[in-house]
Amino acid sequence: MTFDKRSPRVLIKLYCKFSLLLNILSIAFIIAYLVIPIYSNITSIAGFIIFGAWLMNLFLLYIVNEYIIKDNPIGQRINKISYYYIIFFIIAILLILIALLTLNLVIKGNELFLGKIVYYLNISVGGIGISAIGSYFALLISASLNKRGVWNFGR
Repeated sequence: MTFDKRSPRVLIKLYCKFSLLLNILSIAFIIAYLVIPIYSNITSIAGFIIFGAWLMNLFLLYIVNEYIIKDNPIGQRINKISYYYIIFFIIAILLILIALLTLNLVIKGNELFLGKIVYYLNISVGGIGISAIGSYFALLISASLNKRGVWNFGR
């Protein structure tokens, strides 16, 4: 591979594709875990993939913050979506934390049923939401890389 002036665009596009793949795998693993909650080595590997996908999404946020031109309308839209994603990411992590606390605190009776509903709902909204919006964000960045005036890689 030769390095030319478009090299950062090509690398970011490959990164977006890999991020999209990991986010789709994350969604599949979360759904599989909610359907069949079995603890094994596969769920540990799935946890590492989910964590890696979330870290890649955060790195995409860094790329947007550093290299996007915020005066361009498309750049403004991507920048606004990145701020919404940060807010949702924080809320989703709190939802996952609440789900885990709810599952550990609820012990008996009717509260067990209500606790499991809260658990599944929060894990679904939190975990799948982070990966779904991360997938959209990766697609949005990948689609905007070829448009002129949106990115500034000249630094």
